[in-house]
Amino acid sequence: MRRIVTAAVLYSLLHAAPPSLPGRLEKIAVLNLKDTEGVSRDEAELLSDRLRNELFSTGSVEVMERDQMQAVLAEQGFQQSGATCSDEGCMVEVGKLLGVKLLISGSIGKLGRLYMINVKSIDVETARIIKVVSEDIRGDIEEVVEILPAIAHKLTGCSPGGREKSVVKSLGKSNAGDRSAEKRARENKTATVEPLPCDGTVYVERIRLPKSVIGFSIDPSDEQDIDDMLVDAFEESLDGNTVSVPFEQLANASCKALTIRMIPKSYTTKTARMKQFAGTMKMEVALFASPAEKRPLITVLITKTGDRHWGDITPLKNAFEEIAEAIEEEFYSKVKKTLSNAGL
Repeated sequence: MRRIVTAAVLYSLLHAAPPSLPGRLEKIAVLNLKDTEGVSRDEAELLSDRLRNELFSTGSVEVMERDQMQAVLAEQGFQQSGATCSDEGCMVEVGKLLGVKLLISGSIGKLGRLYMINVKSIDVETARIIKVVSEDIRGDIEEVVEILPAIAHKLTGCSPGGREKSVVKSLGKSNAGDRSAEKRARENKTATVEPLPCDGTVYVERIRLPKSVIGFSIDPSDEQDIDDMLVDAFEESLDGNTVSVPFEQLANASCKALTIRMIPKSYTTKTARMKQFAGTMKMEVALFASPAEKRPLITVLITKTGDRHWGDITPLKNAFEEIAEAIEEEFYSKVKKTLSNAGL
């Protein structure tokens, strides 16, 4: 190891990148994801290549090509894109050897039908972990591919440009995981029309999760995921077309259309096993006869605790998953009588 480290330092001195210039993209390298239980090496390599492409597509970083990276590492005895490194110290030396600013590494495994992907970025100069992203995906490995763009944007801190934020399901009940281009386009049309069309659609004010309530700053893409989940749940509950719209648009609406507003009241965490956390979210759901109404037809308070997990965002999302289930199973039963009495 001493010989490899020394060579790495010499190589980085001889091939050091020039100082960063204004507008110059940071150069990063992505180690192949470590394959664990339930995932083959070939699958992990394919997902690693896709992650490199998605990072490049953000337009915020320069990504080192895999072949170039492997050639440099092979000269110093590293195999399989540095996958033999299992600690930050070794990865930092790999990063120095490659002459990059940031090194991305991680793993992917499977437990039952749940894929678990954990990725982190390391500052090569300071050896500090900059960001950790963990995602759990239920289903097939193809669905892991679909989450990689979001992971890339979280790692780079770049908001997904040009992509529709809210996803609307088609009229009637369908798979809550469906995110078709047709539904994205339909919501975009609704969100840009003034006034709102008032065509029987139920409008849901886009959720806002301030730091003062949840205790940490949330990435816009994570907030959007939660909003999508809740809109899907309302549509399943009300069995009708449901669209998420921003507060500003609802404030200017004068039509008569059922409107739902979600108000996060509090969020707490409790330490669980293996240093994980279980999150409990208390949320108020208010149903109005129209966007302009000040007094709700009914208000439902939902408090749910999600599955324990590491980090900040996953326990929060798990709590909202439980709230979404409560909306699908209990919400309509509580508002059915109110809607009937109001003639809606």
